[in-house]
Amino acid sequence: CMYSDNARTFKVLASLLQGRVKWKFFPERAPWWNGWAERMVGVTKRAIKTTLHSLRLEEDEVRTILYELSLYVNLRPLTPLEDGTALTPA
Repeated sequence: CMYSDNARTFKVLASLLQGRVKWKFFPERAPWWNGWAERMVGVTKRAIKTTLHSLRLEEDEVRTILYELSLYVNLRPLTPLEDGTALTPA
């Protein structure tokens, strides 16, 4: 199942993949519906910019860094639990 905004390119793609992929669109003029995904994009972009700066890397190095960054992004705390630990996406 794919979730997306109502961009024309997503609508065309959804019509091309009709029957193979279930596509759900966020309501028009309601950008707050996709806020959680936009927040994750921002967190990931900031992590990449902080880590890479202006380095020139090979494809394997970039894949390794993105894999490691995904581990750190998914370890961020979402909410504290009663026992003093934190709930994370991981």
